[in-house]
Order: sequence, then C-alpha cells, then structure tokens
Amino acid sequence: MDELVKVFTEQGEKLNEWQMLLRSLLVFAATIVIIRIGKRKIFGRNSALDIILAVMIGSIASRAINGSGYLLSTILTIAFLIACHAFLSFATSKSRKLAGLLEGSGIQIIKKGAFDEKVIESTSLRKEEILEAARLQTR
Repeated sequence: MDELVKVFTEQGEKLNEWQMLLRSLLVFAATIVIIRIGKRKIFGRNSALDIILAVMIGSIASRAINGSGYLLSTILTIAFLIACHAFLSFATSKSRKLAGLLEGSGIQIIKKGAFDEKVIESTSLRKEEILEAARLQTR
C-alpha cells in the first residue's frame, strides 16, 4: 500500500520505473477524460489556440510523469487549461472580433482559379505547400 501512495506523493529521483509507469498511465487516462469533458474535439481544427494547448498539455503531463511536478496539481492544471480553452472557444464563436484577435483570419490565395502571386509572396508560402495542404484536406 505504501508503494501505491508513493506513486501520488513522490517526486523526481525518488520515483522508480514502476511508479513512473503507473503515473504515465494515470496521466494518460486523466488527460483523455479531461479532454473528452471539453465536449468537442479540441485538436481537430489546428488553430493557434489548439496547437498552444497541445504543447502546454504535453509539457505539463511530462512533469506529472517524471515527478518534477506533483501529480494532482499537474492534472488539475491540465483540467484548468481545457476549461480555459472551452471558454475561449465559446467566446470566439460569439465574437468575430475576439476570434480574429486570437485565431487570426484567413487569406484568399486563389482568385479566379489561379494562384494570387502577390498574396503567396507576402505569406512566404510555396505553391507546393499549398497544394499539399489541399491534398491533405481531401482525405
């Protein structure tokens, strides 16, 4: 029983391999539950908010697994970030101004069936990248 308690309370170098393995399973399961509670597929759109959230969750989850952060506080931090994301998603769905500020706006790179060279040049994109993105969207 003491070993199980140590999974939740030990930090850093005091964790053995089995405790880290169990922590990784707990963090994985908790993160899945927390993200599903968000009631929408958070990582489906790949907006700036989604990418930032993914990076932050990965970083925080690693702290929980390797013991550099307390297990409960890191899981609660992930839940807080998911709640913030849900709030911002709701707020941006209600306010175009806020959506533009947080998510940016689209640009039209094709006009009348042809690439707009000036726009492509201003975005530092290559035509090959645009075509590849279009192919990936059709899958």
